[in-house]
Amino acid sequence: AGVKASPCLMDGRVLVGDASGVFYAVGADKGEVVWRFDTGTDQEIISSANFADGRVLFGSYDGHLYCLSAGDGKLEWKYKTEAQVHCSPCIAGDAAAIAGCDGFLRVIGLADGKERHKVELHTSVAAGPAFDGQRLYVPTLGGKVFCVGWPGGRDVWKVAPAGRGSFYAGAAVQGDRVI
Repeated sequence: AGVKASPCLMDGRVLVGDASGVFYAVGADKGEVVWRFDTGTDQEIISSANFADGRVLFGSYDGHLYCLSAGDGKLEWKYKTEAQVHCSPCIAGDAAAIAGCDGFLRVIGLADGKERHKVELHTSVAAGPAFDGQRLYVPTLGGKVFCVGWPGGRDVWKVAPAGRGSFYAGAAVQGDRVI
């Protein structure tokens, strides 16, 4: 099936999902499939993967954030949201931050897949959050950028830049700048 997600490289493996809901780990040197995981939903995976602590995480249009073992692709847990997960997960310490088409930013524990925080954004999100060690920055399809404090999950500020449109790309954080 087609691929819309950007690939991720981890330990010599290319990690990527496809339009039919299958996620692959492919050897970067020879292109052989090391393992594959089928979500069983035929819903596309647009979310790029991210990884931490021997785990691979990605969102799916079936409304789940998936966490797989990086070594063998076995499901460790999956977290159900209320709509499609378009964005790539952001690793924030021992948690993953995601936002999606249901208008919420969620912080999910890496070890157990349990929700720690949920912040209502009132708009859909396509871009993955960015993390600077103290705050999460979330650009939205509604044209606003939210700054959410870490780890408490409280809304610190939001801004709607002049001449804005929908944000599909994630934020970049450097020093005291959010781009």
